[in-house]
Amino acid sequence: MPGLSTYPRLVQLCGEGDLLEAYMVLRRELARYANGTKYEAAGALSISSPADTVLERLTLTAEHFDYQDQRTIRRWSDRGLRTIAEDLAAIANVRGRLGRELLTLTLANGEDEQLYLRIEQMDFAQLPTEPPKITLWIWADEDSAEEAVVDLREHRSLAAEDGTYRNTLDVIAMPRLKPLLEDKPRRQATDKVLTVAVQGRSAPARTVTWRNEAVLPATAQVEVIVHRTMVMATLTSLRVSMPS
Repeated sequence: MPGLSTYPRLVQLCGEGDLLEAYMVLRRELARYANGTKYEAAGALSISSPADTVLERLTLTAEHFDYQDQRTIRRWSDRGLRTIAEDLAAIANVRGRLGRELLTLTLANGEDEQLYLRIEQMDFAQLPTEPPKITLWIWADEDSAEEAVVDLREHRSLAAEDGTYRNTLDVIAMPRLKPLLEDKPRRQATDKVLTVAVQGRSAPARTVTWRNEAVLPATAQVEVIVHRTMVMATLTSLRVSMPS
């Protein structure tokens, strides 16, 4: 792949500005496409074949396809290169998001025994971002719950950015604790009361920080699980087991 340094946008796309990284990424992806469809293979081989000129690379590509005429190979290559370019752009978008989003979730007390979930989302300002999806479940028992979805796109968020990073703050009011905890006697030693799920829409992975600043009753605790784009916090009520 001679002359890669003369294509700065391609270097940025594949290596975020690092020429060696771009070369390694592009070589790896072209090797993968060489085993794809005839269009993808023709596009990849017309770039990566060991020759200095386009004509020579097309000749080698034609040999790979049992000596198809060069006009057909060029047509296949043009079609395949469009697919490769679109895929490289999509891969760059994913790479740009991996590990770039920081999500800080803070549970805090409010007035009248109400809890609030503070959601702070920080990512790169140049990347389009959607707020996470918030889903609440109020548990009637271990197997059934009332569900509510909060769409942060319909809420006013506090946001600030400095050209590189964007920081967004949302505050969600949780149901009041006392009615939930005293709803009815429960027979389980540990019983789910409330679950809040924070589901990412943009980044395939993120760094998540959970902070519990709320003062909870002695009979309540919060369990947090993080899996890929999902963070789930469940408030449970600790009960003494009752005899059957």
